[in-house]
Amino acid sequence: ERRTGVLVLVSLAERRAEIVADAGISERVDQVAWDSAMYALIGEIRAGRLAEGIIAAVASIGAVLAAHFPRRLDDKEELSDDVVIL
Repeated sequence: ERRTGVLVLVSLAERRAEIVADAGISERVDQVAWDSAMYALIGEIRAGRLAEGIIAAVASIGAVLAAHFPRRLDDKEELSDDVVIL
């Protein structure tokens, strides 16, 4: 509804990681916030700690979302929080 979804993509086979923010977030959040999350993710992956990298990125993204989009009483989950492994 508010277009506040965030996708964290990690492709080990392609040696690629990406953080994609929906339009509602991109309009209000500076690229520096996403760079910080990406550096945390990549740094841990390079050290061989994939899970810790994802945890660090999600924590960083969560802090950004909490600052710009505080939880409302009428909020509901619109997207799955599932990890998808292909």
